[in-house]
Amino acid sequence: MKLNQGTLQELRQKGTYAYDPSSIGSFISCPQMYYYRYELGLLRKDAEPSYSLEFGGSGHKGLEVWEKTERDDTAGIQAAIKSFTGHEEPPKIGKSGKELAPTYSMIYLCSVLNAYFQKYRADKRRVIETELAVGEELIPGIYLIGRIDKIMEDSRGVVFADYKFTKYPDKYWTLPSLQFTTYAFITSKLTGKQVRGELDLVGISKTKSPDELLTRVPFEYNDFQLETWKNSAIYWTQQINTCRLANYWPQSWQCQPFFRDCAYAPLCQAVDRNLIEPLIQSMYRVDFWDPFQES
Repeated sequence: MKLNQGTLQELRQKGTYAYDPSSIGSFISCPQMYYYRYELGLLRKDAEPSYSLEFGGSGHKGLEVWEKTERDDTAGIQAAIKSFTGHEEPPKIGKSGKELAPTYSMIYLCSVLNAYFQKYRADKRRVIETELAVGEELIPGIYLIGRIDKIMEDSRGVVFADYKFTKYPDKYWTLPSLQFTTYAFITSKLTGKQVRGELDLVGISKTKSPDELLTRVPFEYNDFQLETWKNSAIYWTQQINTCRLANYWPQSWQCQPFFRDCAYAPLCQAVDRNLIEPLIQSMYRVDFWDPFQES
């Protein structure tokens, strides 16, 4: 089913819960981190801006508008510029004392998108939807949700595509993959057809030209692979529900993911239960994640 802003709140009020790959992955990493982020909606007030996320999000916006305007380059670039304005990475000072050009700049964003437009303009597949917020019931009372970047149709059937703007294009696995298998399930349910996937990689590098870093990786899953994923997804979502019913969210001590402190480490380091609420009030704001809000 197609979803829109407000759907998640309505489901929660009815006692029905919806999970996306990020929230499930967060729970698998650390149930207590999941609790703070997805049950309480906590975000750090002092969080540093993520230039890579803003860059990728603006790239998504540019590609969305490009497809919706029948591949109008100017419209795509303008949409990306509007989205990225105010979010550029500032220059850095190197060890030599000289100013270093930032990676996530407006000029580089436009260069990357222009290279993408030129390389893939001749793609003849029919685009059905872009940036589509969807959800499907996994088992009674539990939904899987997501925002699919693009759904297309060709002579072999339906294809869903996911854009990745990344410095690490060789780090993505399509099997096993919680995100891509979830999207295959949702897209198949939505269209009523067998589907294939495509990982649309937009590499980020200062040493290579943008056109060198554009790659499309096709993939598809058979019935055994989908069944294996489904059983795992059911297990993990039921574990989340068990924690919710018990009101107990155990720590797993993954306190430095990617060599950065977890945003919720101060709460786990509290020496007294009575300190947690004052820490939440002083250090965090409430912002429930909702993929169906308009960007």
